[in-house]
This record gives sequence, C-alpha cells and structure tokens, in this order.
Amino acid sequence: MLGIDWLKIVIHFVVFAVLAVGLYLLLYKPILKFIRTRQENIQKGIDDGNALKEEGQALKEEYDRKLADADADRERVIAEANAQSEQILADARAKAKEETAAIKQEAKRQAEAEQAAAKAELKEDAGKVAVDLAAAILEREISPEDNERLIIECLDAWSDHD
Repeated sequence: MLGIDWLKIVIHFVVFAVLAVGLYLLLYKPILKFIRTRQENIQKGIDDGNALKEEGQALKEEYDRKLADADADRERVIAEANAQSEQILADARAKAKEETAAIKQEAKRQAEAEQAAAKAELKEDAGKVAVDLAAAILEREISPEDNERLIIECLDAWSDHD
C-alpha cells in the first residue's frame, strides 16, 4: 500500500515520544524551574528596590522635616536674641534716663543749696553793711529792734529787684 511501512512509523512515533518525554524531563522542567527562579529573583529585586525607594523617600521627608524644624528653631532663636537685645537696649536707655534725671536733680539741689547759702550770706553781709551804714549816717547806736527792722526792709527791697 503506497510503500508505507507502518512499523517504521510506529517506531518513529515511539522514538519521538521517548525523545519528547526525555527532553521534557531533562530540559523543559529545569528551564522552567530556572525561569521561575529568575522571575522570583527579579520580583524580589523589584520589591527590594521599591522598599528601598520608599525608605529613601521616608528618610528624605524626615530630613526635610528636620531641616524645616531647624530653620524654625533658627528663626525663633534669632527672634529671641533680637528681642533680648532690644530689651537690653531699652533697659539701658531707661537706666541712662534715670541716671541723667538723678544727676540733674542732684545738680539742681546743689545749685539751690548754694544759692540759698549765697542768699543767706548776702543777707547777713547786707544786714551788717546796712547797719554800719545806718549807724554812720545816724551816728548813733541802733537798737537791736531797729537793726532787725532795717535788715528786713533792705532784704525786701533787694528781693523785689531780683
């Protein structure tokens, strides 16, 4: 029948089946296992990379937050230092004004005391001069009452001229 040897076909088919089973067992399974292992390693690398990326992002956010906190702290410290320096300057100005006022007050008090002492001395000297002058004019002895009256009149007259 057409020159087909069925025995050869069956033998070729058996050989092909044995070869296919052999190749499947010797090559396909190990290659499939290698591919799966490779896929798992790649997926693990991707997962590790994503985890590292997320960790890096978290660290960057923490760094940015700490940097912002440091900037805020720096600004706060600068503001406090400025406020303290202004307070120190204000205190120094107030103290200087107080000291200036005290010095002026003391100078005024001393001037008034010196003026009062000068007036008293002038009154005393003027009184003596007036008594001596009156005694010379009157050539007589003046009583203490007359002396006192003349001094008061003289001082009143001089006070009106000041």
